[in-house]
Amino acid sequence: MAALFFDVDDTLYDQLQPFQQAYNDHFTDQELDIEKLFMYSRMFSDQVFSLSESGAMSSDDMKIYRIQKALQAFGKEISPSQALAFQASYENYQQTIELSEQMTAVLDLCWDRHHELGIITNGPLKHQQAKIKQLRLSRWIAERNIWISAAVKAAKPERKIFDLAKRNVSQATNDYYYIGDHFTNDVIGASQAGWQAIWLNKRHHTAENNAESKDHFFQVNSEAQLYQLLKDLLPTR
Repeated sequence: MAALFFDVDDTLYDQLQPFQQAYNDHFTDQELDIEKLFMYSRMFSDQVFSLSESGAMSSDDMKIYRIQKALQAFGKEISPSQALAFQASYENYQQTIELSEQMTAVLDLCWDRHHELGIITNGPLKHQQAKIKQLRLSRWIAERNIWISAAVKAAKPERKIFDLAKRNVSQATNDYYYIGDHFTNDVIGASQAGWQAIWLNKRHHTAENNAESKDHFFQVNSEAQLYQLLKDLLPTR
């Protein structure tokens, strides 16, 4: 038996889709590269995540900062009120997210082979809980195996949140896998905690600081590749 924990955003669902829907509602420049804008917004969000988690930066200020800075990379300026209006739409569209058929198959594969599943995710408690509920993950994942950074005062890539997640796994195992899209938070964080990391790199990022030579991890570039990797890796009973 193995324990497999998943990231939520841009791993269990495609975070770009609600982002693009919100962009289309609020901005007229439809020629802009939305995927690149999204990647910039994630990068700027990462820059201030620890400030937001600690309360040194308000949630609204963080949301304003990341979309303003992302648009500035394309030479575009928006007001704080425009940034918050965009964020409100983005959060509304996140209430319609769904698992893809392929990701559903991934979770079914793990469940059918009797492996224990969980979530480790960074973010505000209620916001992440709402996404988990919308994705109907309770079908596969027990509440005891859901770990949200704001609730436990520890965030990826800190080892603490990975160590906490091990505590409630119900069956004895030495095989812990973590699947996520963020190289530093998910791959490096899990690897340094002694887990086997699987990088779901759908957006074809490059590994930072030539880290391939420092930590062993699996890399897949699609949900279909993830399914095949887990099918090969995970034993059946």
